[in-house]
Amino acid sequence: MKLLVRPRPFVNESLESYMLRLSQENFFEYYQQLSRAIKDWLQLHDHEAAGAFPEELSRLNVYHAAQSSSRRVRALKLVESLTDNEKLPLLHLAVMHSSEKFCSRYASVFYAGSHVPRALVRQKGIPVCPDCLTEANYIRQEWHWLPYEACINHGKQMLHECPKCEEKLNYTHSECLHTCRCGFDLRNADTEPADEWQLIASRLVVGEHSPSRHPLLDIRSVSLRLACLLWYQLYIHKTLDASDQVPTRTIEQAIEYFTHWPEVFAEELEEQAALSGDKLICDYNKTSFHDIFGNIVGISRLLLKPYPESDFVLAPLENFLTRLVDQNPQTRVPNVADLLISMPEAAILLGTSYEQAYRLYEEGYLKCAVRLKSHEKLVNGIGVFYLREIMELRQSRMPVETGAYNNYLPAW
Repeated sequence: MKLLVRPRPFVNESLESYMLRLSQENFFEYYQQLSRAIKDWLQLHDHEAAGAFPEELSRLNVYHAAQSSSRRVRALKLVESLTDNEKLPLLHLAVMHSSEKFCSRYASVFYAGSHVPRALVRQKGIPVCPDCLTEANYIRQEWHWLPYEACINHGKQMLHECPKCEEKLNYTHSECLHTCRCGFDLRNADTEPADEWQLIASRLVVGEHSPSRHPLLDIRSVSLRLACLLWYQLYIHKTLDASDQVPTRTIEQAIEYFTHWPEVFAEELEEQAALSGDKLICDYNKTSFHDIFGNIVGISRLLLKPYPESDFVLAPLENFLTRLVDQNPQTRVPNVADLLISMPEAAILLGTSYEQAYRLYEEGYLKCAVRLKSHEKLVNGIGVFYLREIMELRQSRMPVETGAYNNYLPAW
């Protein structure tokens, strides 16, 4: 099997868009005709790779593979060789699985050097910009990301529904780049001028700076910009929505919230500390930090990898906790600085790994605030260290510029 025509890919084209154009330019009436032919060809050359190659366009990308992503990659590499001249650029356009975790535990995908939270990847529909389609008939990868609500090139809102039949647009299901299932040419659609927050949200995705000087646009890493949007969803709503995504409404609220960063965050933390006494059931030194402030520490480690702005959220939180400890010195009567920190929270606040934090406990640098039974081990979610001791130990070690973690103890 050989594909006679190899269209030139666009720099920001999605893999699904390119495969759809590939099938059209090689005179396949439907994409599934091409995918079935590819699958039959793969059966002859590598039956394992054939099993990992989906027939549906919507399931094609690598990150959709649940258990066989390596075989999906192998299948795409084999498909790349189906032209006589230069290889197809399938893996270059693909969105991959990522081992990076956002806000301590939320999954991500990887594309063009950036990690994107899975919670910010569109699932049900892919909007389009009619003006962009008029200029070049292909789907841009950034249209797949939820924050991209406005075209930054034309200053207009993205088109989410067909103006004629009002069906939600999704080219991976309709297999049409510029038309709706009803036949309406989307290039003829009119869209409204974009709101300022929509333009800012879209610039976060493509790495552009805005003349509005929004604090999020000062962050160079696209991954960290998107991590802040996920953080806001978790900070305000504690969890994702019913579809495990960040709603568009939350993105709009996040853009407004970060306009006043970090003052608004510090004020909210101060207010929670002032009202902490109303939440007490036991004394402060027997109350978990999580019971007063929620999971604010866990979600504030935006990314594990070191970036210059990695502590965009964590630094204001640590500054507040340092002030809290300084303003509440140790006395005979427990106070808010005696709240109990769990082992994972301690590792984050100390800027080190879980293993290093556990060694600090084993070697006596961290004193356990609860009495453990013989051979009993620390439980992750239980508060076991005093907040003041964690922050005092943190102040004794300056952050390391060249690594993701601080090393308090030498390696074994």
